[in-house]
Amino acid sequence: MVTQADIVSRLHRASSLRTGDILDALTRTRYFGGSPDPEITLAVREALFAAEYPDRGRHDIGAPCRVKAPGYDNARALLVERGEGPEGLTRVMIDHSIMTCVSREAPAHRVGRLFVPLRFWMPYGFWTEADGTKVLFSRDYCPLWRVQEGRAPVRDDPDRDVKFVKQKWYFDEGSFRVPVDTVLSQGFEILRQHRVVSLPRLVEWFPECLATGRWISDLKRWPGGSEMVRAG
Repeated sequence: MVTQADIVSRLHRASSLRTGDILDALTRTRYFGGSPDPEITLAVREALFAAEYPDRGRHDIGAPCRVKAPGYDNARALLVERGEGPEGLTRVMIDHSIMTCVSREAPAHRVGRLFVPLRFWMPYGFWTEADGTKVLFSRDYCPLWRVQEGRAPVRDDPDRDVKFVKQKWYFDEGSFRVPVDTVLSQGFEILRQHRVVSLPRLVEWFPECLATGRWISDLKRWPGGSEMVRAG
C-alpha cells in the first residue's frame, strides 16, 4: 500500500523541492483526499523524518529513549549523544529542550518512535499585527502561522521580526509542561480552530537541531543578528 509518506518521498527524489514544502502543498490542496488534519500531517512528517534515521541502535542519533532523571517523569526523548558507560554524560532532545543527564537516566525505549518535539510546531500564543493579522507563535517565540479572516493560514518565517500591537498566550510555563498527551490534544485543537491543516516551517529545523545538539533559540536569527540560510 502506498502511503502519504511514500508519495511525498518519491516527489522529493524526483524534484529539487523540499520535503516539507511538498507535504504542505499536497495537504493544503487536499491531494490526499478526505479532510486534512494537523495530527495526520504531523504523523506523516514524523514518518518521513524517521526514514532518515533507519538504524537506530541505542548509540545512534535519533534513537528513542526515556528520561528517568529526577523531575522528568519518564519523558519521551531522542538521543543526541550517548556517553560511555552508565555514568557517562548523555545529551537527549525532549519536547522542551536538549538536556544533559547520565547515560543510565536515559535508557533506550525499544517500542518508542521518532517524534517532532512540541516546540517545533505547537502554538504557545499569538500576536496581532496592526492590520488585524493574527500570528501564532511557538514557545521560543518563532512565528508559525499568519492567520487572516477569510484566507487560508500561511506558514510564516520563523526568523521574522513581527511588529505586533497585541500579545496573548494559550499556555503558561506550568500548563505547557503537563503530560504530553494533554498538551498535544490542546495544541491540535488550537490549530483546528484556526483552520491549520499542515505544519509550520519551523518543523524543518528539527534535523539540524538533532544533528548539532543546538536548540531552536540557538539557531533563530534574533533582531539585529547576522543573516543565515535556514531549512524550511
